[in-house]
Amino acid sequence: MFEAINNYREDEHLGIIVVAMEAKLKKYWTTIPLLYSLSIIVDPRVKLSGLEVFLEVIGTNLEIDYSEQVTDIRNKLFKVFRIYERRFGGIETQPSAELETQSKQTSWAILKCRKKDKSASTFQPKDLAHLLVPN
Repeated sequence: MFEAINNYREDEHLGIIVVAMEAKLKKYWTTIPLLYSLSIIVDPRVKLSGLEVFLEVIGTNLEIDYSEQVTDIRNKLFKVFRIYERRFGGIETQPSAELETQSKQTSWAILKCRKKDKSASTFQPKDLAHLLVPN
């Protein structure tokens, strides 16, 4: 697409349309929404390095510098990781815990225990009740 923009920008018939299309692209893609960036990062095929390449290609072709945005996205992502690590990093799960001890565990621990213990296949509302109580 960017090759087409570069090839037809000066065309006498298509130039006006191409320039208008390029202006729209710049309008909507000068600032990449954080949600778009994070959704690209969590895609296991793309990750953070893929986002950086994607923004480099777009930036080169639209003459936009995304380096500041990439740094900001990376900082926000690592901030979320640090919060997650502080909250859930030190929690160890028991391979087979009873419901009373499960109420003190994270939802991931409950799911892991349920997966290992095939006999506990019925859902009990009290299993997840602790997740509804504010900390």
